[in-house]
Amino acid sequence: MNNLVFGMKYLTVTQLPGGSYSHANNAMDLAGVDAGIDFWYAQGRWKCIAGPWGNGTYFFVPVNNVGAITEVHCADGIDRIVTIALTHSERKYVYTTVGKIYENGKPMYEEGVKGRATGNHIHLEIASGIQTTKTYNSRLGVYTMKDELNPIKVMYINTKFTTIKQTLGANFKTCTQLQYVAPTPVVTPPSEGGKKPVYFYATKMPCYIRQKLVFNNGRNTSNILMTIPKGGYARITHFTERFESDGYEWVQVQYTDPKTKKVYNGYCQLDTKYYLVKM
Repeated sequence: MNNLVFGMKYLTVTQLPGGSYSHANNAMDLAGVDAGIDFWYAQGRWKCIAGPWGNGTYFFVPVNNVGAITEVHCADGIDRIVTIALTHSERKYVYTTVGKIYENGKPMYEEGVKGRATGNHIHLEIASGIQTTKTYNSRLGVYTMKDELNPIKVMYINTKFTTIKQTLGANFKTCTQLQYVAPTPVVTPPSEGGKKPVYFYATKMPCYIRQKLVFNNGRNTSNILMTIPKGGYARITHFTERFESDGYEWVQVQYTDPKTKKVYNGYCQLDTKYYLVKM
């Protein structure tokens, strides 16, 4: 599953949701890096499902590798189907087309001044579900999609793709990749009758349990007994209290396979960049 990621290479917010000029709802105005025309790029695969609506609005939904509408992971922690509505393009450089699927990294919309606009920008709205039009909200005095979402709360900024120039005080959540990777929960080991055992946690990557402390050219060449998966833990039964030829201290551990309940006794490298020791 992909994160719901902002699609411009430069983030310059010129009006926030709730602004005085046609933004009483959750709409946001976005400019690029300067007064020219910048593009909104597909982050993942997006299909244009409707348009043009008023002022050059087109509606886009995320699709999977076979073209079916799919969920994205939003910055509020919810996985949902969303519709993005982009407004003001004059289609000078990107001829947005209904029915077309825009592949990852391809421009799918552009800034413009179609309708009421004082300069090139994109008027962005996001809604939950599949939307193909807007209706007039007499209470707010603007046209809106049904079930609109606040972009600040649901969109990530991929800092490896987008340079943040101006947010007008809005605090977006950031990520460093398009694909959403669920955090690995750290399992809390059971207590042992008032004692305080010490545990070895594989916090950032899996760890091999080696049979012996046998080194060749700075590497442990002993047999691998088992792998502690990322997020897993083993009880430390002994600290070697010395550095081996690979430059690391090693600990003797006892690991119980959660599936087979088989117990393994061996050695793990204590590289604190990836593994954690705690009581």
